[in-house]
Amino acid sequence: MLLIEILTGIATSFLILWVTWMVVEKHNIIPEWLQFKPYNCRTCLTFWLTAGVAVGWWTVGMHATSITTAVMAVLNAIAMYIDDKQRFDE
Repeated sequence: MLLIEILTGIATSFLILWVTWMVVEKHNIIPEWLQFKPYNCRTCLTFWLTAGVAVGWWTVGMHATSITTAVMAVLNAIAMYIDDKQRFDE
């Protein structure tokens, strides 16, 4: 059961990463009244949405999924920050 919860946390993180990419970069469907951070920043939106889902997992009692999702949120935010910094510093 623990393995299923961990895999669910990882899958949730990747699903959120894909959804935020679709919303912010590919289709840019953010309403005009939400055109500020964290809604128009893919890194910010991904982190906060993933952290919020992690809290949701915790409240329903899936603690391993919650911890996995929270760790993935932090690691993904760090990776996206480093990637953005390298891409725009060149």
